[in-house]
Amino acid sequence: MMDPEKKKRLEAAYLEKQLQHQEKDEALEEELEARAAAIRENGKENNRISSYSKRFYTAIVIVFVVLIGLGIGAYHAIKMLGEPACRTHCCDGTCSPSVGPGTCSYHGGVCDPRSNRK
Repeated sequence: MMDPEKKKRLEAAYLEKQLQHQEKDEALEEELEARAAAIRENGKENNRISSYSKRFYTAIVIVFVVLIGLGIGAYHAIKMLGEPACRTHCCDGTCSPSVGPGTCSYHGGVCDPRSNRK
């Protein structure tokens, strides 16, 4: 059997803990009511973005920047592949990708691009 005095102390401690929990619940309920009133008044609650959300959005921005950079690089690479190399300069200012006899025959012949001479 338990000592009656000890039993009373334990019951008092138990009741005190329940009272503390009840006070915490009431404080939480008041805070929730205040938030609900603020939402009704302003239309939204002022919340800060969590660190997880910040990291997520930062990662998304980095991915988009990298993809845009890769796209620009690919665009320039494709553009360079589509243009023929200027191997021979003709006297009328045009370039020809070919070399050998007959190159620039309809463009005034082959010229040195630095001196514009035949």
